[in-house]
Amino acid sequence: MNKFFNYDLARTTIGELYELHHPDVATSIFRISEVKNIGFTFEKMQYPPSVHLMVNNKGKDWEVIMKMYGIMCGGMLPPYDRKLVRNLHQQIKITALGTPAFNSDMRTLQQLRKNFQQHVGGHDVGQLEFLPYKGYPCMEAHACYFTNRNLVPYDKNILFPHLVDPHRVLSDLQPACFI
Repeated sequence: MNKFFNYDLARTTIGELYELHHPDVATSIFRISEVKNIGFTFEKMQYPPSVHLMVNNKGKDWEVIMKMYGIMCGGMLPPYDRKLVRNLHQQIKITALGTPAFNSDMRTLQQLRKNFQQHVGGHDVGQLEFLPYKGYPCMEAHACYFTNRNLVPYDKNILFPHLVDPHRVLSDLQPACFI
């Protein structure tokens, strides 16, 4: 950030976003601190071997999408180049400059990690260690897309939700040989 950045305005704006947010059970999009109130479950998937956080809505299980508000204080977003599409990796780091709602989400994220560790039993689950940004708590996340289809023959292609790819940029980049 630069010396002209208005920290107070940023905190106020982020606080307002948190106040305006309403959980959306229909799309399974929740603020992280709301997840503890929705009756989630951990569900094991066979292909690929993984565990997903799920919520039941009208008799159907949906994967939970968790949302946090903040300002980007670091990251690596790849260029949109068809030559670099295999194992496309992106990473972001956000902070809310000490906003109480964000701090609450961070505590809930740590609790979800503990619940997940209990669910998987004796397996090692890495610690969530988030380095602060200028003394403020922050959250770092990454994702990797586009694996060769022949390496995971039992996986089905999962479309990107509108929240992740609203303009279908990632979907349009994906050739048929990737999942």
